[in-house]
Amino acid sequence: MPLLLPARDNAAVQFGVRSLAITVTIVTPLLVIFAWFNMVLRLGLPPSLQVFAGPVLMAFLVSLVIAGLNTLNFVRLHATEQAKLRELNETQIEVILTLSEVAESRCGETGAHIKRVAEYCRLLAQLAGLGEDEVFLLKTAAPLHDLGKIGTPDHILLKPGKLTPEEYVVMQEHAEIGYRILADSTKPILKMAAVIARNHHEKWDGSGYPQRLRGEDIPLPGRIVAIADVLDALGTERIYKKAWSREQIRDFFQQQAGLHFDPRLTGLLLDHFERFEAIRKQYEA
Repeated sequence: MPLLLPARDNAAVQFGVRSLAITVTIVTPLLVIFAWFNMVLRLGLPPSLQVFAGPVLMAFLVSLVIAGLNTLNFVRLHATEQAKLRELNETQIEVILTLSEVAESRCGETGAHIKRVAEYCRLLAQLAGLGEDEVFLLKTAAPLHDLGKIGTPDHILLKPGKLTPEEYVVMQEHAEIGYRILADSTKPILKMAAVIARNHHEKWDGSGYPQRLRGEDIPLPGRIVAIADVLDALGTERIYKKAWSREQIRDFFQQQAGLHFDPRLTGLLLDHFERFEAIRKQYEA
């Protein structure tokens, strides 16, 4: 069952209106015909508006009551179903975060890194004009971007110094490993996570990996996560480097716009840099 997003419509109101319309068009005419048969044909009353005003009003009220009861029952069932969907969503998200933390913990990262990357992606996706559902999926899938690192040997993953060319080739394999783990899923969240895992190390100029995609050939989720992941990596201390200053990070992204990163997305990051800084401070480890 695919991940279902929170309901954002007025389903109960729509159901109530439809129920009332159907009931009025069916129940009311039947009651009026019944009144005609009894009052005109059996009792001999004149077929006047005054005679039929009461039955017509009663028929409409009965229709209203029936529609109301149907709607109340729908609301009760709908609320129960929504509660089940919320629980399912929360369970799936919890599993995703747990898997993400397992992968990230292997290279010394914390849960704060996952939260920051997810929030950076949410903000950048919103600034880029993505719809609410797309933002939700991207934010939820982003923590799985480095899932493939569970297949990277420790002596490479935890090496404090610079990797050799051979070691770097092995490190690069985590993008395809993560993709293969997730690619067969039919769940929207995991399908997006597969795209992200494979493409978040691609570069705008085509020099990235694993497929050396260029420009807009790189899926948008991969381009967004690429910025979010590097932004967090530069701003935090790791086993092989110190945290960069705010000015160093801004300079790096200005230099890499159109080379490593999507220039439009990079412009959005730089134009709203203070908002991204606020996220970093909010989720400091």
